[in-house]
Amino acid sequence: MPVDPVSALQLALFASHSPAYQEALAYYEEIRPIVKRERTLAQQSRATGLNYWRLWRHLRRFTRAGILGLIDRRKLPHPWGKTSIEALLPRHIQQHLVQLAIAHAFTDRELARIVRDCYHVSVDHRGIRRVLDWHHLSPEVVQSRRQKAQRAPLPAPPLDRPLTLPLEPATLAQRLAHALGPEHLLLRFSTYREYPTEEQARWRIIELLQVGFRPRRVATLLAIQPPVVYHWKRRFGALGLLGLTTHTRAGTPITTRVPVQAMMEVFQLLDNNPLLGHYRVKTALDSLGYRYGHTTVWQMVALYKQAHLPSLREKRSPNPDEQPQQATTPHQVWFADIRYLVTIDGRWLYSVLIFDGYSRAIVGAGCFERQNFAQLVQVFRQAIAQWGAPEAVVSDHGAVFVALQPCLAQLAIQWAPITKGHPWQHLAEGGFSVQRRMLDAYVVGCTDRAEVYRQHAQFVQDDQCWGHGAHKRTDDRGRLY
Repeated sequence: MPVDPVSALQLALFASHSPAYQEALAYYEEIRPIVKRERTLAQQSRATGLNYWRLWRHLRRFTRAGILGLIDRRKLPHPWGKTSIEALLPRHIQQHLVQLAIAHAFTDRELARIVRDCYHVSVDHRGIRRVLDWHHLSPEVVQSRRQKAQRAPLPAPPLDRPLTLPLEPATLAQRLAHALGPEHLLLRFSTYREYPTEEQARWRIIELLQVGFRPRRVATLLAIQPPVVYHWKRRFGALGLLGLTTHTRAGTPITTRVPVQAMMEVFQLLDNNPLLGHYRVKTALDSLGYRYGHTTVWQMVALYKQAHLPSLREKRSPNPDEQPQQATTPHQVWFADIRYLVTIDGRWLYSVLIFDGYSRAIVGAGCFERQNFAQLVQVFRQAIAQWGAPEAVVSDHGAVFVALQPCLAQLAIQWAPITKGHPWQHLAEGGFSVQRRMLDAYVVGCTDRAEVYRQHAQFVQDDQCWGHGAHKRTDDRGRLY
């Protein structure tokens, strides 16, 4: 079988070289049908399953430099050999590098930037990785050691820590050593809120930025938002140390921001209409040609109201006739009500509830398809048979309650209907509205009458076991129980 002379020459030339040359031969085999014009780029990509642009890059490199253009020179050994770790980075820089890598989740590029800015040593991320690998600090080992260090207890920082700013000339390397000093214990940086003063926290931001930390990394370490870091960086660049201090902003009085004529217009408008709010006042000022914001108009209205305090209203004593009838003993007054409950198959179901005005307990209940006199009498008969007859029954002026009045009179029970148009006199309308909402929650979603009847009975049983605000009592010391 004849052997391609090009392939034989390549094998004889590169057989004894490093894997980088073997990889170059593999790249050539991928593009050889294209070089020989047997296939196009698209046909070779479909036939081999390789990416089109990968084949395009290999073909371009082969066209420019031949087989040597396919060699990945990054994998070739350095002609003078690799630089030793000691020559790459001195030992004290390695110590800081290892401390930073263990303490925080820095990337290799971030560590290289810190070393370049602080020590002015030319090193890239590959050199940083070589140093960490020489110290047996793979990414997995660094992460495990970092988690172990973060779980260790931290001593409480001193509260009277003085503010130390490097006012005298200091190198960035000294500042990095200060940032990695025992103050932070290498486990975590004190967050922005943990510093005694805001000036110290702001200086820590500038200090970390100057030693090479990225703004977003500083924000992560100090538990703040990146815009805060960028803000104080700009302030320090513009004003220096004075830019890190807190400047209290003196408020400008409203009388210096608004002319007297506009103030008189507002006061005259409020004199004629004292109940106007600041929104209506602003609309009136806009129609007069004044352009002020809502806050300014609100301040003018507040200034007017401060000078014209409203007269104190007389305390209104409640009218006993408008209050619900009070019960001092159990089963003294009952409150009855009929309400629409839910519709099933286009027809309403009605709920009849009778409450005791003293204990707020349900003494009688029923769920029916019609609200007629017979159903109401049935509920009252069961309630009186179980609890006895009350002294009075309160209800509205419904026709069924009017028809029930003679029956109550035969049992010496007073019928006390509420005044028409005064529903607050009925506890079933006012105080028991919460129970009505609870009952609605029970029957919502029911699809047949039997289910509504079961849910209604379950509501009555649950309501008897739940407490009520009227059950609260006060002891001699004023405590509720």
